[in-house]
Amino acid sequence: MFRPVTIVLFVLLGCLTGCGSGETTQNADNTFYPATGRVLVGKQPLAGVVLEFKPKFEWKKDVAFPHATTGSDGTFELETIMAADGAPAGDYEIGLKFATAEGDSSNASLGTYSDPAKSGLKATIKPAPTKIPDIVVKGSGIRTPASGKSRAR
Repeated sequence: MFRPVTIVLFVLLGCLTGCGSGETTQNADNTFYPATGRVLVGKQPLAGVVLEFKPKFEWKKDVAFPHATTGSDGTFELETIMAADGAPAGDYEIGLKFATAEGDSSNASLGTYSDPAKSGLKATIKPAPTKIPDIVVKGSGIRTPASGKSRAR
């Protein structure tokens, strides 16, 4: 029989071996691979956008879809369970929404880009650290949360 101290040491050892830049993170059923990318409107970075990666394969119902939020330069690091842990390898449809404060009634909109099934945006996470090609948003009707005005493409 294991002593409680031995069990704690095994758990800590498991946590420590999964940490580190560029390494994969192991979940009970999935391996997560780091993934980064950038969102642009035309050639300009699009900040404050929440990306939802909807898997095109079977997904555990109790685990949120991989997601990320773009920084001021339009870049993002994908996460599933914890910050920058990445996502399982596979094909994904991507939805985009502006990050808004809870209760914010702004009329920010990314139109059809909000729905992963209708956005036409796709990505493949490889079984290795992945650089997702630039996600370029085009079209009219994109209103930024700061101004509520359409953004030039």
